[in-house]
Formats: sequence, C-alpha cells, structure tokens
Amino acid sequence: LQPFRVTAQDNLRSEKAMSLWDRYAQLGDDINVDYSMCSTITGRLIVSSGPSVLTATPEERKRWICPNGVPLWEIDLSALEPTILFRSQIPDFDPGDDLYSTVNKLWFNAEMPRDVVKQVTISLCYGASTRSLVSIGATPEQVKQLVDDLKLKHLAKQLREELNDTGRITSPTGRPIKPKSNNPRSGALINNIIQSSGVDVSLSIFHKMCGLTGYIPRAIVHDAMYVSGIQEVPDNLRIECDILKGKTFRFTAKSVIDD
Repeated sequence: LQPFRVTAQDNLRSEKAMSLWDRYAQLGDDINVDYSMCSTITGRLIVSSGPSVLTATPEERKRWICPNGVPLWEIDLSALEPTILFRSQIPDFDPGDDLYSTVNKLWFNAEMPRDVVKQVTISLCYGASTRSLVSIGATPEQVKQLVDDLKLKHLAKQLREELNDTGRITSPTGRPIKPKSNNPRSGALINNIIQSSGVDVSLSIFHKMCGLTGYIPRAIVHDAMYVSGIQEVPDNLRIECDILKGKTFRFTAKSVIDD
C-alpha cells in the first residue's frame, strides 16, 4: 500500500483536544499503514503499524488525500458477507443489483422494510438465533424458511463434525480456522467461515481490480479500499472473484470527498 496524507481543518482545536488526524495533518508527512492477518482466527485485518484507519469515522476519512493531489476513491464491496453466504449455500442464487431487495422479494414477499431485511440478513452471517431474528422484525415462519433454504443447520452440522474430527474448520475459500473455543456455538462456526471468506474475497478482488486498472491502493478499511487515480472509478461494477470460482461480486465506488 502506498502512503496518503491528511488535510488540515480550518479551525484546529487546542493541542489537548486535537485528534489523531489533526496531528497527522499538522505534521504534513506521508502516512503508511501496515496490516496483519495473523492476530485473528479468521484472518481479519488489524493495523500492525501506522494510524488506526479501521476505526476512522466517515468524516475523518474524507480528510484523506494523496501526496500528489490525485483524487482518492473509495471502493466498497456491496453486501460482501451476505453474498458469500447466499451464493455458497444456494449455487443458483442471483443477488441482482441489490441483494437485500432480492432477499426481500424472495423470502419476505417484498413487504419488509429494506433496513429490516438488511439487519436480518447480516445477522444470519453472524450466526444469530431464531429468537434474535424474530426480534428484529421477521416472523418465525419467515426465519424457518430462510434457514431451511440456506441449509444452515446442515452447514453447522458439517462444521461441527469437521471440528470434532480435525480440530479445525475450513472456509469456502479454503482457509483453515481453529476456533477459540473447543465447543463453540453453531452460529459462531458459521460466522467464522463467512467472515474469513470475506477477508479472502475482498483482498482478491482489490488485488485484481488494481492490477486491471492501474489504480494505486492507499488503505484498506474492512470491506472497502481507498485508491488513487486520475480517472474516476466506475460505479456499480461487477468483478469475478478468483478464489470462489464462478462467483461474481459487485462493488460500488465513489470519491471520498463527495457527500
């Protein structure tokens, strides 16, 4: 990853109240961020050196700039982990332009508010219980149908058997995972493989995207990458993931200086 800088605010606060990003802005130096994948069981990135970009707020990220003044773009993978879950468990599932609208249409008769559908769908990736999903706004019948169609009970059983036999589980991208607990919840096992696959898929796509376009990567923040380039990044692109063969993931892109 190449360095970036931070713009100064018009009215810098007192030295005592100055934020981390204010301090970097005053220094005016290039910022380099290094990551580690070895400190989490799923390979999820943490910052090993440099400022904690992973906890920066959207407003703080808008202050990131390139040393040479070239525009900085945010590339965000849309519904990454839910897409992995649905396409891994239902091979012919097509998320369409918006996965949550598709889920709403197929499992909730297009009657559920999108934010509720999104919360239910993401909660599935985190191994939420039926009670938790119902508390969000789905009916028990809707939850049962969704869990049955995704074959989550069968998936959990397979993972449990693999853990008992080998002491580890394997993600859809082939990453071996050793859970922290010797007897984790079934939901935790599902979350482990989906989160781990999300890391592998995002890094694979980001690498491929930069190789194809020539954009320069500056920082990674979970499911988003910040790149620099003179040419505007097209919005709503689809790109095939090299790790999960045949799986196409959509990502959106925008300038970080846009509202």
